[in-house]
Amino acid sequence: MILLAVVQFILIPRTLGPAGMGYYSYWLSIFFILSSVLGLGGFPLLSRYIPELRLNCQDAIKPLVKYLLLIKLPVFILVFGLGQFFFVHTRSTFSIICIGALLATIELIVEGIIYGYNRISQYSLMPLFRILFRIILLLSLYPLLQNKGILLAIVIAPLLTLLIFSASLFRILPESSNKLDRPLSAYLKSGSWLYFSHILSILTFWLIIGISKFFLNDITRIGLLGLSLQICLLISFLLFSVVQSMLPTFVEFHLNKDIRMSSSLKLSWKYTNLLLFPIVTGIFMLIRPVILILIGESFLPSVPLIRLFLPNIILFSWIFHHEQVLIIHEKMRSLFLIEFTRFIIFLILSVMLIKLHGISGGPVALFLGSLAVFGLILPITWKLEKIKKYLASILKPILGSILMAILIYLIKPDELIELLICGIIVIISYFGILWIMRGIDKNDLQKFKRILINAKLNSRK
Repeated sequence: MILLAVVQFILIPRTLGPAGMGYYSYWLSIFFILSSVLGLGGFPLLSRYIPELRLNCQDAIKPLVKYLLLIKLPVFILVFGLGQFFFVHTRSTFSIICIGALLATIELIVEGIIYGYNRISQYSLMPLFRILFRIILLLSLYPLLQNKGILLAIVIAPLLTLLIFSASLFRILPESSNKLDRPLSAYLKSGSWLYFSHILSILTFWLIIGISKFFLNDITRIGLLGLSLQICLLISFLLFSVVQSMLPTFVEFHLNKDIRMSSSLKLSWKYTNLLLFPIVTGIFMLIRPVILILIGESFLPSVPLIRLFLPNIILFSWIFHHEQVLIIHEKMRSLFLIEFTRFIIFLILSVMLIKLHGISGGPVALFLGSLAVFGLILPITWKLEKIKKYLASILKPILGSILMAILIYLIKPDELIELLICGIIVIISYFGILWIMRGIDKNDLQKFKRILINAKLNSRK
């Protein structure tokens, strides 16, 4: 997955160029915003309630999935109609993207089912296939069809992923009646807070592209901004995937009032930070030679933007971890209020800063909004679940990352082979200093593996 992500951010910008990357980024942002609206909170709702229904009422799973699919139709018609009014000069393009967004939300329903059944290997393969299809389609269609090839790649990739993974649902979903274990409104009441929270979260990320295009109308600079934002979101997604691989454990432990709940949260927080700080530090120090060697000189102006986005990765990861605690404890209204606060702060600041400072104002506005939200969410989640060694799990990786930064500064790699050697040296040094500081020990990975195995065994009982 990591290798494929790296390949994506080498080949796609080199193929499209800054202007093509701007067109791709703009319509990709519209695609993700529409997907969040049409998603109706399906993925978070299924990932939260399928583990519970598997324990208490398996017959209600299939009806829940069916109703979530059916209610998409009127929402799609409404969004499609509104789009014809707002996108007057690009109606055909919007229509294609809107259909692709609908397919993507159906794919997310499949992803939520697979995740809810704790099939982590399949769940981790779905984004991999989606990215792979998008890369192949972009590289093959753009030279032939130019911008139309970009649109087709965005739309067809989720469709192919859906066709491949939906076949497994016949083996997963149990035979059932058409009755839910509770009124649909009860799910939607909880799911509505998740739904609107998810929309606000997606808008907070992707509106940077739309606001920048509105005020600047420079497709080349939008391409630089799009590349920077996508690199930031991809790194965040990879870190989220590590944490999410434990979420079935969290839900099941919480439902069963298992004492391992607190240890799972502690490990999740610890390993998130162990990965987070060296990744952010390494990218900050090495992004310029990486862009120059692997992507090309035309994208060098994106280096300051990428560095401005990096603090957001830290806050995204921390906020995501704490938001999962709110979801597990069904504090959906608190989750919505937190996301709403972040969105309002971001929207006001982004309009002000982008008008004054151009595209560099976007990541700054995003950081300030996320920082305020983290200050709000921390005391709320601390009352629900106190994580042992909270600060130690942050401080030790920071110290190890400072050593990494010093070594990279002294080595100053300028060529590909130097980058690889530098990477090996700093990784060994990072984990070595953590071992000395007792930030990690030989039992850490064994404990982490044992918790996941126990969660799988419990889910089969």
